[in-house]
Amino acid sequence: KSSAASDVYKRQLLYVKYQSIVPKESDDILPLNFIKYRTEQKAVFRFTNTGTAPLLIYNVVPSCDCTAVKWKKRPIKPGESGEIQTVYSPNSLGMFIKNIEVRCNVAGHKINLKIRGNVIE
Repeated sequence: KSSAASDVYKRQLLYVKYQSIVPKESDDILPLNFIKYRTEQKAVFRFTNTGTAPLLIYNVVPSCDCTAVKWKKRPIKPGESGEIQTVYSPNSLGMFIKNIEVRCNVAGHKINLKIRGNVIE
C-alpha cells in the first residue's frame, strides 16, 4: 500500500453542544485527496461533547457498501471526546463524495458527514 493510502486523516470536525452538534468549520467534508484504485483509505472524524448531557450515537450509516464505519457504542459524557472511524474501499475510478449519516440524540436526530476524493490507477 502506498504511504498516502496508509495515512489516517484526523480532524477535529464536530463539537457537541447540548441538543445540537455544530460543525467546527462550515465545511463538513473530510478530503481524502487521491486514492489508488482498490486500496483502502481510512478517515477519522473526531469530536468533543461540550454540552451538559451525554451524547448517544444510535447508528452511523454510510451511503454505500464501499464505506465501512466503526464507533464505540457508549454514551459520550460532557467533556469527553469520541471518534467515528471510516474505511473507504474504492471500486471505481474518478471523483467521489460519500455521505455518512450519524443518528444521535441531538436536535434533528442525525448529522450528515462526508468524505470525498479522487480514485486513480
